[in-house]
Amino acid sequence: MSFRLSLRILLTAFCLLGLSSALRGQIDTVMVGRIVEAQLEQYPELRLQDIYKTFYQDRFGPGHLLADTSMAIYYLNQEMTADSAWLTDEPFCEPTGFQGNYVRVYLSCLKPGGLTVRQLADAFIRSAGQTVTLPISWTDEWHLILQIIEREGWQIPDYEQDKIRIEELLENGDMPVTHSRSYNSHYHPHYRIVTREIFEKEIRPLLER
Repeated sequence: MSFRLSLRILLTAFCLLGLSSALRGQIDTVMVGRIVEAQLEQYPELRLQDIYKTFYQDRFGPGHLLADTSMAIYYLNQEMTADSAWLTDEPFCEPTGFQGNYVRVYLSCLKPGGLTVRQLADAFIRSAGQTVTLPISWTDEWHLILQIIEREGWQIPDYEQDKIRIEELLENGDMPVTHSRSYNSHYHPHYRIVTREIFEKEIRPLLER
């Protein structure tokens, strides 16, 4: 997939998410269903925790509070060195959750004369710590997402055991989760989360060069 094509997909998603953004005071259940279905189509080997992760990121952002840009650059370089799979990937970005408050910017977007490691690290740092306010708790939002998945009858491997495990995490106050082993092995998700505002103003112009 070329970057031009992936960018068109991203912009189409943003147009759809614009409908949801207008409803920030409530949960758009139709949009939630569309996003879950799109995730299942794009990532057929995903697990429930991967769906959880995109909606969690949409509400809480990166969730990694690093002291400064230099540390973010260090971890980026470590990740880039540890797994070279991202080098062969086409540049790709995708919005999170059902409102698209944040964007996953994949490391494949880094290129000479365009987006640099420092710019991505800085955008990531400035995006961390920002959260989205909704009239219901995150636990209630997640339960609503589960209701939609079960109502639609989508088949997700290991669904019941993952559902129980996530519920236990929520009860213990441990809300973030990592990508599933299946998702990691099939899709090699090397990205950083940035706010949609930063993406539109600073990163997208660099990617369109």
